[in-house]
Amino acid sequence: MKGPIDDDYVSRRGAYEISRNKIRRWETKKSSLLSHYLQSWKRLDKHHLELVYIRFWEVHVVRTTG
Repeated sequence: MKGPIDDDYVSRRGAYEISRNKIRRWETKKSSLLSHYLQSWKRLDKHHLELVYIRFWEVHVVRTTG
């Protein structure tokens, strides 16, 4: 393998592979969730919504693979 191995990256990658079906279901929920954010908090710009989604996704991965 090329370069150093990042344990955190490997863990996230493994979690992705193990939870592929859950992640696919989450992808379908994502658009409705962001849509809800847009309707509830129209003042927030798109970049902020992306950050909210990313933080929620990280929590989601930990909870579904713990």
